[in-house]
This record gives sequence, C-alpha cells and structure tokens, in this order.
Amino acid sequence: MIWSANLLYSVAENTLNYSKAEVGKLTLDQHAINLREYVGRIQEYYQAFNTTSGKTLTVSVSDTLPDLLKLDGTKLFQFVTNIINNAFKYSTGEQVHCYMDLHPSFNQASASPMLRVLIRDFGEGMPMQAKRALDSPFIYQSLSSSYGISGIGLGLYTCKRLLEQIGGKLRIRSQQGRGTTVLMHFPCQFYHQKQEPIHRYTQQPLLLVDDNLFNLEICRGALESHFAQIHCTDQAESALRLFKTLRPRLVIVDYRLKETDGLVLIQQMRQLIIEMDDSTWECQYFLLSANDSDEISALRRFPDVVFIQKPFSLEVFLSKLAAITPV
Repeated sequence: MIWSANLLYSVAENTLNYSKAEVGKLTLDQHAINLREYVGRIQEYYQAFNTTSGKTLTVSVSDTLPDLLKLDGTKLFQFVTNIINNAFKYSTGEQVHCYMDLHPSFNQASASPMLRVLIRDFGEGMPMQAKRALDSPFIYQSLSSSYGISGIGLGLYTCKRLLEQIGGKLRIRSQQGRGTTVLMHFPCQFYHQKQEPIHRYTQQPLLLVDDNLFNLEICRGALESHFAQIHCTDQAESALRLFKTLRPRLVIVDYRLKETDGLVLIQQMRQLIIEMDDSTWECQYFLLSANDSDEISALRRFPDVVFIQKPFSLEVFLSKLAAITPV
C-alpha cells in the first residue's frame, strides 16, 4: 500500500513540478540531515516490497561522508524514490543498488559540495530511444509499449530539469543486456553547528491534524520513535477540542483540510490561548503542504509558523524543531 501511494505521489509530483521546471520556480529548503539514518529509512521503506516485487534494494553510504549534511531532504527523497520506483517496476533484474558519497572534486573546504547518488539496476538496459527521453518531456505511446518504460519519460526528464535548475546534474549510463545506472549530483552544504536539544518536547503532547487518514498514520508512525504523547485527528472541530483539552506544545497541521485550511485553524488555536489567558502555554506550529512555501501567499502573515513540504520526513521535522528550540 505504501509502495503504491509513493508511486502515485511521485507521478503527481512529477506532473506538478514539470511546469515549475519550465518557468524556473524551484527553490531549495535545506536542513541538517543525518544521512545514515535517512538512508536507513529509505531501505526500510522498500523492505516490505522485496517479496512482492521479487527485487531487493541495497542502499549504502560512503564511510567518508560526514554524519550531518545540510540539504533539502524532501526533494532528495522525491528524486531518489522516483528513480528507484522505475528500477523496481521496469527493470527485469532482481537487484537494485543505491550508493551515496560526496563528489570526489569536493572536500570540506568546498563552498558548494555535491552529494553523489548512484542508482543501478541489473536488468536488460535501455535502448537509445529511451535515453533520448531525457531531452523531451514525454515519450510517444508506441515507444512506451515497445520497451515497457512508461514511467521513465516524464519522471527522468523532470528530475534532470529540476536538478539542473538547482545546480545539480543527472546522467544515465545504460547498455542493453547490462542494466542501467542513474548518476545524480544533488546540492548540499557541510553542517558544523551543533543541533540544539529537543528533549523538552518528547514527553509533551503533540497534536497532528490531517484529513487524509493514510497520511495521518504515516506521520504518527514516524513520530512515535521520538514523542510519547501523539494525538491525531482528521477534523478541524475535533482538533480545536483536543487543543483546548491537551494544551499541546507542538502542533502539526496539514494545509488543505476539508472544512478549512491549516493556517485558519492555527489562527483559531492562537485565539483559544488568548481567551484562556494562560501565559505559561507556549505552542509551536508546523504547516504541512505538498506545495512549495512560496505558493502559499497567506503563509507570509505567519512568520513563526514553520513550513514543512510533503511527504513528511521525521529528519526534516527534527532538524527544523532543533533550529527553533532555545538552549
């Protein structure tokens, strides 16, 4: 189920970002990410499909990579899973390998390091016509039918355009009968500042609001490893009741709700705090959305609301929480 949802999400995100790639609107939202934990989650993400798909994903990280890198974890996840999805669905081989390191021309003194990601399958490889899809946003239906690569055209074209827009690169090496390797260079920065403690929140109530029950459970599952009191609801009215009763320190709200939008709900929560006249109650709000932050014009009126782009990433959330947590 998660596999299907992620595949559909990648397709929808590729279609949405295609127009952004054309008009040059893509922006990076970089945070400190523990890449080894991040890679472990990608590996775990695909583990459930090893049996059903007949394929096995192996993800590894170079020993020379620092523990923390500053990068846009959401977009990296979208790029990597889009390529892995293609390998799982269209490759005839049983193995898919993913390896990450720093581009060899970069070092700790580099102003603009690049994370290098290699994703290799061991299937039949791609014909020349399919590789030309990198220079065109769509593949003709006849080509898709002939070679079984219907997911490659828009996906890899979009990845290539978006990566180039943010200073990265995407290359393909493929020979028929020898498999395909996708090489990606993704912008990152070295992270030197020590993250601030977030332990003060781990035993405090956390309220999670999303009208999509599947997303709600995915977020809850990710948060349970760090937070003891997670309360979920898919309705705005219920969220206000829980907010008043629980007095949470952290609130994560989806932007698009059935009855209202997340920013309106946050404003209503703030009004409740004022009405209750409790000076000891401090709450930090996070807004989740599949859109980029600059596409939500109302967000400018909420400078203290922390924006997180979907899909939800625990690493991104913890990084942003640490950045705003006072010592």
